[in-house]
Amino acid sequence: MSRRAFTLNEVLVAVLLSAVVMGVALSLAHILLRVDSALREQSRDQAGLARLAGQFRADAHAAQRFAADSRGPAPDGMVWRFVVDRRQTIEYETDGQDLIRRTVRDGNVVGQARFPLPQGTEAAMAHEPAGAATLVSLRLGPEAVRGGQSPARAIRVDAILGRDHRYSAGQED
Repeated sequence: MSRRAFTLNEVLVAVLLSAVVMGVALSLAHILLRVDSALREQSRDQAGLARLAGQFRADAHAAQRFAADSRGPAPDGMVWRFVVDRRQTIEYETDGQDLIRRTVRDGNVVGQARFPLPQGTEAAMAHEPAGAATLVSLRLGPEAVRGGQSPARAIRVDAILGRDHRYSAGQED
């Protein structure tokens, strides 16, 4: 006698195996989407920090002086100023999870840029003499997190203040 159909048990086993394979595939797809999202966020953070580092160095090189003023409770109340000339200053200030850069000319804000900081990161700036020059540092580091480590790592960007002003008119090298 030839067999022409599947038994009920065979159909149930096939459906069960198909369901298991589909479940594993969906779980794997969900995990891959989460990893992709995390990598995109990390890449965006790194690109933003690289842009901030380049802008900070350019501002420090163009400036003649550096000053830090308190506008309220630290660290969110700090404003860091690069004095480019008598008419222009460049200010950096934290606002929640952003570092804000403003260009001020003759007392008016003429440009502003926001640099989002990675979650759990705070910013600080310092300056110190380095021989005949002044070294200005931007430090981005993890905030104090209760009961654990912050996911952010510390970053330090150093620049020589006034590097673009090293040679005065008439001086040759």
